[in-house]
Amino acid sequence: MENKKLTTTNKQKVLIASILAGLAIMLGVYGVSKAGAFEGTGMNSLASAIASKFNLNQKDVQAVFDEHRSQMMKQRQQDYKAWLDQEVQAGKLTQDQEKLILEKRTALEAERAANRSAHQNLSAEERKVLMDSHHAELEKWASDNGIDLQYLLGFGRGMGRIGDHHDRGFEQ
Repeated sequence: MENKKLTTTNKQKVLIASILAGLAIMLGVYGVSKAGAFEGTGMNSLASAIASKFNLNQKDVQAVFDEHRSQMMKQRQQDYKAWLDQEVQAGKLTQDQEKLILEKRTALEAERAANRSAHQNLSAEERKVLMDSHHAELEKWASDNGIDLQYLLGFGRGMGRIGDHHDRGFEQ
């Protein structure tokens, strides 16, 4: 009799666990579908929130965000070019290598923009495989041209790495 009661309790636990797992899966699917349905970026929603909060025209606020984004991108490109120029002056790169790097980065940015929406539909594993393959191609390109990969990927140490906040107002 006690065995039967224990079995019933176990069945109830399994049933409850199954229901909770099913609910978690449904909530996960719902969350992913809502996230996928969101067409804008975080900045677009911020612009919308600011426009709504201060009773402004959303297109005007978005235009300010877009202009700021464009200026920041232009500044990053100028900083990157200046850094490469310093590396050429220091003898770490040749003028030809600098030109190759700038051309390759332009091509990579265009490729990234063209594939952005397609890559969003990939699973995390598929994205990792694609990134690993792409990284191997970049390593080969850099090796073939006698260029350290750091010059193609960024300023080296501190370029957007998590936990590395040099020159960003954070204590070291």
